Amino acid sequence: ATVGGHQNGTAPEAGWLHEFHIVTVRPQQVALSAVPVGEVMDVRELTGALADDVGRLARMRPKIEPMLDMSPDGSVYGGISVRIANPVGHAVDVTLASASADSRWIVVPDHTHLHLKPHETRDLHFDVHRQGGELDRTWRPLRLTMDADLLAPGARYAIPTVQVEPPVRPRLAAPARADAPSFLDVNGTTGVARVASDLFELHDGPMTLECRFNARRYSERMGLLCKTEGSEYGFFVGNARPAFYLHLNGRYVELVGEDPLETDRWYHIAGVYDGEWVTLYVDGREVASVARSGHRLPNGLPLLIGADVNGSGQAVSHFDGLIDGVRLSSTARYDGAFEPADRFEPDASTMLLFEMDAEIAVWLFDESMHRAHAVMEGGVGVKR
Repeated sequence: ATVGGHQNGTAPEAGWLHEFHIVTVRPQQVALSAVPVGEVMDVRELTGALADDVGRLARMRPKIEPMLDMSPDGSVYGGISVRIANPVGHAVDVTLASASADSRWIVVPDHTHLHLKPHETRDLHFDVHRQGGELDRTWRPLRLTMDADLLAPGARYAIPTVQVEPPVRPRLAAPARADAPSFLDVNGTTGVARVASDLFELHDGPMTLECRFNARRYSERMGLLCKTEGSEYGFFVGNARPAFYLHLNGRYVELVGEDPLETDRWYHIAGVYDGEWVTLYVDGREVASVARSGHRLPNGLPLLIGADVNGSGQAVSHFDGLIDGVRLSSTARYDGAFEPADRFEPDASTMLLFEMDAEIAVWLFDESMHRAHAVMEGGVGVKR
């Protein structure tokens, strides 16, 4: 290169840089590689302990509170506290910045830099405002982007960028009841409606999970209504068989119906736990039941409408078809054969209720007392 001479670095990618050359001579070829100065890794520093620390930083997430309240017109006036804890024995440089595809969000400050000593925790405050107006599909969430570098004696190690959404509780006006049948259309590949776990609480004890569905197709594994990842509850319809999973006393109770489900046909499915028995109903008829009691194991994962959920809270094993009348109750609604209602009304035992009357921006309206409105993503929508 310049062999110690001046190098202005006009275009490093095009060779304007200090570099070492590695020449490899073979019988029929001479090969040349350029190694930028400072780019060679010192493998003596890459110990198992350093790799473990980098892994812990990659899993580090800022803790954000409180939940932001959003008015029916979409306006937000509030503030959030962001706690960042350095989990490792090295110093860390962190940059935290706000971003959104929705320009109506205003965050002050819009970014900040901080240096965290080993095992140091810092609290930051941000004022958050969103301009009001009509809520429609142009609404986009606010995100905080975190970039971090671990500072080792010989180098800085960049940690993958992390994005987190400050929690928002929308105060939505109830939509008018649909004057024609309405339902959630799920596309079977990316679509899902997500109910955040911190928006509702189902206490240990009796429960009922139910919904109506109409599948366009069935695959080997297909989640319908799930909060199942080593705990909690959910419906599956893989291989055209209805299944209810309920986690009791450290393991799942799995009830599967024998009769295959048809495509292009509406079904009502209900899973009931009364404290002594777990029962699966299809169209008001008992199809499987087992005597079982115990404690349900909760988790912090979202309840997904139209898919199963993995340990990271992401949607997998998507349903392909239509879903309506999703209700979660803190009581055993059914004890024996029954005629499924065309529509549910909320009561004191209703923990969640989605009748799919309309979509409000990106939300499905929850008629329960929790108002735990579901966020639609991946191309789902309410159809009539």
